[in-house]
Amino acid sequence: MQVKTLSNTIVGALENSKMRSLNQILMRLLPFVLLTCQLCLSETLTVDPNGSGDFTNIQDAINFAYDFDTIVVYPGLYEEHINYNSAWIKLTSIDPNDIQIVENTVIDGSGEGNVVMFSNAEGQHASLCGFTIQNGEVGIRCIGADTAPVISQCHIKSNSVGVLCNLSKPSVLFSTITGNTQNGIASSRGSVSDCFVADNGQSGMIDCIGDIINSVFQNNGESGIRTHRGTIRNSLIHGNLSHGIHYPYDYHNVWHCTITNCTIVGNKGSGICLNINDKSAITITNTILAANFYFGIINTFGVPVTIDYSNSWGNKAGDLSSASWNPLRLGSHMISEKPFFAKSGYWDQDNVWHEGEYHLRSKTGRWDTRKQDWASDPVDSPCLDRGDPSVSTGDEPLPNGGIINMGAYGGTSKASMSGGPAPICTQFPVMDFNKDCKVDFLDYSIFSEHWLECNLYPNNACGTHSD
Repeated sequence: MQVKTLSNTIVGALENSKMRSLNQILMRLLPFVLLTCQLCLSETLTVDPNGSGDFTNIQDAINFAYDFDTIVVYPGLYEEHINYNSAWIKLTSIDPNDIQIVENTVIDGSGEGNVVMFSNAEGQHASLCGFTIQNGEVGIRCIGADTAPVISQCHIKSNSVGVLCNLSKPSVLFSTITGNTQNGIASSRGSVSDCFVADNGQSGMIDCIGDIINSVFQNNGESGIRTHRGTIRNSLIHGNLSHGIHYPYDYHNVWHCTITNCTIVGNKGSGICLNINDKSAITITNTILAANFYFGIINTFGVPVTIDYSNSWGNKAGDLSSASWNPLRLGSHMISEKPFFAKSGYWDQDNVWHEGEYHLRSKTGRWDTRKQDWASDPVDSPCLDRGDPSVSTGDEPLPNGGIINMGAYGGTSKASMSGGPAPICTQFPVMDFNKDCKVDFLDYSIFSEHWLECNLYPNNACGTHSD
C-alpha cells in the first residue's frame, strides 16, 4: 500500500508539470530519504554504574557513539570529566522532567577541571539534558565560535563557575544554576531561557551576548546580570547583593541592550546601574523598578538611555538619577506608583532575602501561585494595561484591555487580567487546562508538557499492571 501511494504521488507530479523529470523529483525526495536512513541507523546506548547497561561510565559511551546516537544515563554518581569530542549526540538522564531523577543523576568533577566539555564545534544536535553537574572548577565549558550545544533541564551547582564560554553560543534552557562560588554563566554568546540563576558567589550572568527570556536572577553575591548585550525580556531580577543589572565603566566596550517586560526589585544596589561610555545605548520599556536599595536607574556618565512605559517607585535613594549634562531620555508614559505585587520580597535583619510573588494584583483576575488558580483582588495594580500599546499583548488571557501589562508577566499566559469581567463558564470545556473558558494553543502546550504522564485520580490508578 505504501509503495502504491508513493508511485501515485510521483506519477501525479509528472502529470501536473511536464517540466519536471523523474530525476528532479527523486532529488527532492533524497533529503527525506537520507534523514529517514540516518534515524534508522542511529542507536540508543545506556549507561548504568551498576553494570546493567551497555556501559558503566559516560565517557566510554560517548567514545563509542556515532553522531545522532542517544545515550541514556541511569541515576548514580559519575565521578568523571566528560568531553563530547565533536560528537553530535544526545546525552540524557532517564527522565529529565523528574526533578528527583535529575538530582540523582550526577556528574561530579571531584573538585577540579571542567566537568563537561564542548570544544570541537558541537552544534545544536549535541545536547545535555537532565543532569546535576557539580564540583568542578567549571561545570560546563564551551570553546569555539561554532560550538553551540543545547543544555536543558540541568542543575549546575557547586562549581567555581557554572557555565564558562569562549566565543561559543550554547542554548541554556529550563535549567537551574545555583551555588557556584564565582559566576553562574560567563561569556556566553547563546540564549538563556526559562532558567533560575541564584545564590552564586558573584554575578548571575556576566559578559554575555544573546537573549535572556523568562528567567529569574535572585540573591547572587554581586549583580544579577552584568555587562550584557542583547535583549532581556520577561525576567525577574530581585534580591541580588549588588545591582539588578550593572554596566560598569569600560571605555573600549560598546553595550547595546533592550530591557523589556522585566521586574527588577529589592536589589541591594540600584535596579539598573549604568557607568558606560557614550557609544553605548540602552532601551528600557514595560519594566517595573521598585524597592531597590539605591536608585531605580542611575546613569552616571549620561549615555543615551531611553526609558518609557515603565514604573520606578519606592527605591530608597530615588527613582531615577542621571548626569546633568545628558539626562535620561524619559518618555511621557513613565509612572511612579506602588505596583501592588501579590507579595513583596524583603531582606530580614540577618541580611537574608525572602522571595516575593510578583504577579500584579487585579480585580478581574490574578494568577495565584499558592492555589495554582485564578483569584481576584480588592485593588488593581497601576501597571495593568500600561505597557507600550504598539507591543502585542501576546498570550495574555482575556480580558486584557488590549494593552500589554508592565512587568515580568506582561504578554504571558499568567498575566493579570483587566479591562472587563472575566469569562464565565457554566462548565469548563474538556481540555481547558488553564480554565479560561476556551481550548486553544495554551491548553495544547500544557497538554504536551505532561504527555504520557498518568496524573489520574485516585492515585492508585497509576499503578503498573502485573501482566
